[in-house]
Amino acid sequence: MRLEPIIPLTLEDSLAYISTDEYVEITPKNIRLRKIYLTDSDRKRAEKIF
Repeated sequence: MRLEPIIPLTLEDSLAYISTDEYVEITPKNIRLRKIYLTDSDRKRAEKIF
């Protein structure tokens, strides 16, 4: 299995890249993209609402 290298994102790039089920986590050293709903059941429940 070949993994792609990490692409460093700026805050502006991150905000442009996220979808409605994600958020941007900002720490002093990192900018991360995270899912709002972590479990599969939570994601399915959220799909019904939206």
